[in-house]
Amino acid sequence: MPESTVLPLPLSSSSAEGLRRRARALAARLAGESGEGPPPARREAPAYPEHRAVLLYADRDDCLAGLRRLAAGDASPQVVRGVAAGSAQPVLVFPGLGAQSPAMGRGLLAHAPVFARRIEECDRALRPHTGWSLPGVLSGAPGTPPPDRMDVCQPALFAVTLALAALWRSYGVTPAAVVGHSIGEFAAAHECGALTLAEAAEIAASWGRAQAALVGTGEMVAVRLPVTEVAVRLRPWPGRLTVAAVNGPRSVVVSGDREAADRFLAGLLADRVGALRVPAGYAAHSPPHMAALRERQLTDLARITGRAAPTPFYSTVTGRLLDTARLDAAYWYRNLSGPVRFESAVRAAAVRGHTVFIEVGPHPVLTLGMRQTLETVHERPAVIASAVRSDGSPGRFLRSVAEAYVAGVPIDWTAAYSGVDVRAIGLPLPVLAPAPAPAPGTPRTGGTPSPSPTA
Repeated sequence: MPESTVLPLPLSSSSAEGLRRRARALAARLAGESGEGPPPARREAPAYPEHRAVLLYADRDDCLAGLRRLAAGDASPQVVRGVAAGSAQPVLVFPGLGAQSPAMGRGLLAHAPVFARRIEECDRALRPHTGWSLPGVLSGAPGTPPPDRMDVCQPALFAVTLALAALWRSYGVTPAAVVGHSIGEFAAAHECGALTLAEAAEIAASWGRAQAALVGTGEMVAVRLPVTEVAVRLRPWPGRLTVAAVNGPRSVVVSGDREAADRFLAGLLADRVGALRVPAGYAAHSPPHMAALRERQLTDLARITGRAAPTPFYSTVTGRLLDTARLDAAYWYRNLSGPVRFESAVRAAAVRGHTVFIEVGPHPVLTLGMRQTLETVHERPAVIASAVRSDGSPGRFLRSVAEAYVAGVPIDWTAAYSGVDVRAIGLPLPVLAPAPAPAPGTPRTGGTPSPSPTA
C-alpha cells in the first residue's frame, strides 16, 4: 500500500458507548489480544438515531492507534464522528465563480482514476469549443493557457465540479436534488439529466468566451450583511450597483461599475463590515453590464433546450423547483443577467425535507450561506464541502465522504479499497460491508421525494 494512501474504517452503533465498545473490540482483535474471530457483518437496517464514526488511517499501526483513541472517547483529527438521524441521499450544490484556483483538481487528477476519467470526458466535450487541453490546464502543463483567464477558468471549473460529482457517485452517492449557483447551473443541469454533457459544455465555453471580453469593465463585492441592509447602502449608487446574489441570510454579492464598487467596498471596510472583492473582474448579474451579451447568447444557444429531468432541479434564477424543459437560451441569459436567488433555492429544497447538502466544488464558497439558511428551517442540517484549496488530495476528499456518512448518507466504501490488499494489514473484513439500505418505513433525513416540478 502506498505511503500516501488514506483508508476509511466506518463504525456505527445505537449509542455512543456502544460505538466505543465496538472500537475497543476491534482494537483488541487487530492487536492480537483476543482469540475471537471478527464480529459478523452487521447487515440489518440500522436503528436511528445512530452514532457513527469513520477512522481515517494510513497503515495498521495508525488504525490501531485511532481505534484506541476512539475507544477512550478522545478527540482525534483522524476520526470523524456524528449522529445520523436517518438515511438519505444529499442535495448536490454546484458553485460558480469564486471556487476556482490555479491548482484545483490537480491532486485528484493525478491520484483518483474516477476523477481523471471524468475530466477526460469533459475535455472531449469542451475541446471543440476551446481548442486547449483541459487536463493540461489543470496540471499546469507548459504551453497551456493560464487557468485564471475567464474563458479558461469557467469551463475548467465546470469540468472539475462534474468530476467531483462523479467521484461522489463512485461511493454510491447519487443526488436527491441539485442546485447550481450562477454558472454552476450548467453542471447541475447536466448532473440532473436535463442537458447532455455536450450541451452543458457548449454553454460553459460560450459563457466563458463572452465574459472574457468584459473583464475590466466592472467589479463584484461579497458582503456579510442581510440583503435589506445592503439595499440601503446601495441607495447612493442607483443604476451603477445592484444586488447580484443572495447566498444566505447574511451573505450578499453586489455587482456593477468598477469605480462605484471600489467606493462601496471602501465604505464597508471603513465601517468594519465584512466584505471582499470577488475575483472576477467584471459585473456578472448586473443587467446593464450583461445587456451587451444578450443578442449574441440568445443566438448562439438557441438550439439548446432542456428536457424533463429525473432528478429535481432547484433553480437559482427563480429560487424554486423548476421544470427543466424550460432551460432554453432565454433562461441561460437570465441566469447571468439577473440576481442569483441561491438562498431561496436552498430554502425551497430544505422545506421539502432535504437536510444534507454537499458543495461539489474545489473550495467551499457557499457553505456558510447554506448553513445560515438551513438552520432557519432544520434543527441539525449537514453542510459538507468536497475539497479545499489548501488540500485537494484524495485523503481530503475521503474526509468529506466520512462527513457525509456520519450525517446519514449511505456510502459504498469499496471504492476506497480498490487495489488495496486489506488482509495485509490484518483489518477485520466484515466491517467494510457497505451500509445497508434503509428498511421500508425507516425515517429519512433529506430524502423526502419532491412533488412534480413547477415553474
